Amino acid sequence: MNKTIIAGITIWLAGLYPAFGADTWPVPEEYNAMVNPVEFNNQNVRAGRDIYDKNCKSCHGDPGNYNALPLVPPPPDASSEIMQANSDGQLFYKINIGRAAMPQFETTLSSDDIWRVITYIRKFDPRNVGKLVEEALRKGKIYALVGNNNSTIDIVAEEEVMDNTIPLSNTIIFVRARKTFGNLLVGSITTDENGRASYVIPPDMKVKSDGQVDFILSLNDDFEPVIFSVSGVQVKQPNTSVELPRVLWSTNDRTQVWLLFTYFAALIGGWAVIGYVILQIFKLARLGRNNKP
Repeated sequence: MNKTIIAGITIWLAGLYPAFGADTWPVPEEYNAMVNPVEFNNQNVRAGRDIYDKNCKSCHGDPGNYNALPLVPPPPDASSEIMQANSDGQLFYKINIGRAAMPQFETTLSSDDIWRVITYIRKFDPRNVGKLVEEALRKGKIYALVGNNNSTIDIVAEEEVMDNTIPLSNTIIFVRARKTFGNLLVGSITTDENGRASYVIPPDMKVKSDGQVDFILSLNDDFEPVIFSVSGVQVKQPNTSVELPRVLWSTNDRTQVWLLFTYFAALIGGWAVIGYVILQIFKLARLGRNNKP
């Protein structure tokens, strides 16, 4: 009986190794030698990035930032050695078929789209450094209004080209909600041919006790940094009768007390150390002047 339990635990632990590992996720032999048919250029990398942002970023995070979701097994960063150790064919198989927490995209993405995602992942392979031509950042603008009884955010996106302003069509707009310790990505939406989009606010979105949410809209890395804030959106009715519990990732009035205390203690402590060091420098300088013959 004990041997059976130990064997079961061993098999379970084996499944906790990082997904996408070339050695821990066996791939059929015919995939190992497959080569990405999509050319490695800026256009295909951008297309792959857009697909990645919609389908992969929520779990794997921003490439190079190692900010993936804390799942079991942990999703590897696109720039990591464990990801880049896979051949093109191995990546194609794993994205297509999936396993455990890694969903299968066989019925969601076309083969061409999967290859474009792989092209984007290869952008972070050290062997490809310098192979892409550097392009100037584009200039975009975002405007937005709350519509449909505070249930949508209606967006207009434009781009400055030479001296003209044109609609920013087929472009992803990222939607974030302002929280105490940063802006939380809550969704994204693609503009139509007229540069317009309407983001539907989830009815179950976590809000402050006053029922309001501050939204932040932004573009991708092809553009100069640009954000547009939509503040004080009344998503729900204020809740004054029930005391809401404090949680880790929330707004100021609901963040756990120990986390706020730790944050401000570290902030005050840091400035105290800086002040102490400066004071000692002044003391040493004064001592040096007093000891001069």
